[in-house]
Amino acid sequence: MLKKILDYLINKLQDSDTLNEYNSEILVYGLEVLLYNGFTAFLVLGISLFFNELYFGTLFLIAFSIFRVLFGGFHAKTIYSCTIIMIIIVLGVHFINKFEFFHYYFITAVTLIVYCLIFFIMQNRYVYRKCIIVILFCTILILCNIPDMYTPVILALFIAEMLYFFKK
Repeated sequence: MLKKILDYLINKLQDSDTLNEYNSEILVYGLEVLLYNGFTAFLVLGISLFFNELYFGTLFLIAFSIFRVLFGGFHAKTIYSCTIIMIIIVLGVHFINKFEFFHYYFITAVTLIVYCLIFFIMQNRYVYRKCIIVILFCTILILCNIPDMYTPVILALFIAEMLYFFKK
């Protein structure tokens, strides 16, 4: 269905002589990526709403998106497996956030692991400067002591780093 809509739009643009074949392929790919990312964001926010943690989920989604762009990392082979992995990640993050009896100790341990992993990521010169910015940002969050903001950001950073290390 989505493919038919995209093809229809591209054919209309090609009929008006604004696109050549090469540009239409780029446009189709860009629209597919935009629609998929929109669907994924909608899914993440829907799960967050289900857990009654829309603020947490929104911050996690924004931070995770930024860190994934900065670090890169593992990519699933299909769009379906990517969606399933993202759902599992979001459910796991919400599960961790719901149980406060180990929340403080878990987040403290994750923070220490995050700083250690950043050291290893920094060995790659491509992401070195980006890591310095992330370290400064996380340090400011720690010093400001805003747990409602710190927790989703540090979990997003941790998961983005794990995906970096599991890349193929």
